[in-house]
Amino acid sequence: NEQFADSFRIEYKRENEQKWIKYKYFSGQYILSGNSNSYIPTMRDLLPSIIARQIRIIPIVTGPLSKYICMRLELYGCSYEDGLISYSMPQGDKRGYDVQFFDETYDGQNENGTLKG
Repeated sequence: NEQFADSFRIEYKRENEQKWIKYKYFSGQYILSGNSNSYIPTMRDLLPSIIARQIRIIPIVTGPLSKYICMRLELYGCSYEDGLISYSMPQGDKRGYDVQFFDETYDGQNENGTLKG
C-alpha cells in the first residue's frame, strides 16, 4: 500500500510550559521531510536537539492520497544531564569584527530583540 507521510512537523512541551512549541530545524524549517515510499525507512537527526517532557509528531501528506496517512515512528533520546538550557542576550549581538550571535532556533521569549528564558 502507498500510504506514508512524506513530511512531518514536531511540537514539544517542556516541563513548565503550557503551550506547544513548534520545533525548528537549524536551517529554519518547521516541516521536515519524511518518506518517499511505504517500505524504506528514513532516519532524521534532530539538529538542534529537543529538551522536552512531551513530544508530538504531526504527519503531513501531499498528493492524491492526502487523506490517508500511515506513519511508523521510532524516537531515540536520552536523559538530559547538563548544559545550557536558558540564557539572556541581545539577538544579533556583535562581539568583535567577525563574531555575531544570531540564534535562529531559540525557543524562549524574544522581548524587544533580547532573547530570554
